[in-house]
Amino acid sequence: MRYEPAAMPPPPGGGQPAVRALGRAIAHTHPELLSMKGGFGCYNHRFIKGTTTWSLHAEGRALDVGVPAGQGNIAWDLACELVEHRVVYGTMRVIWDGHIWTTERRDEWQKLQAKTPQHHDHLHIEVFWASARRAATIQSELEAALSRSRP
Repeated sequence: MRYEPAAMPPPPGGGQPAVRALGRAIAHTHPELLSMKGGFGCYNHRFIKGTTTWSLHAEGRALDVGVPAGQGNIAWDLACELVEHRVVYGTMRVIWDGHIWTTERRDEWQKLQAKTPQHHDHLHIEVFWASARRAATIQSELEAALSRSRP
C-alpha cells in the first residue's frame, strides 16, 4: 500500500476512532508506557515540526506513545508488533529510537536522517485512513492481540 500523506488542509475534527482505540489498548496492555496521557496522544492540528507540511496528528491518524527511561525494549517490542500485524492495526508508519518503518519499505527499519527528530522519548505510529475510521469497538480486538504479543 502507498503512504497516505495528510490532506491540504486536513479536515477538521479530532482523533480518529480506531487511533484513539489503539491508544487505549496500548495503555491497557503496556501500562509502563505513556499512551493517551499528558502531551502524548493522537490529535494535534499542527505542521510537522520545522516544516509547512501537515502532520498526520492534524487528521487524528497519528499516535504518540511516551517511552519512559528504561522502557526502550518494551517500546521496541510494541513497534515490532505493530509492524508484524500491520493489517490488523492499519499501521502505515512507525518511528522509534532513531529508526523508521514504512509500508513502502516493509522489509526493513531504516535509520532516520540526522536532521530528523529521532523519537527517543516516544513511539510515533501512523495509520491508513480506512483503518483510522473503524469503530472504537476495535479496542477489545487490539487489546487481545497486544496481550498475546507480551511475554
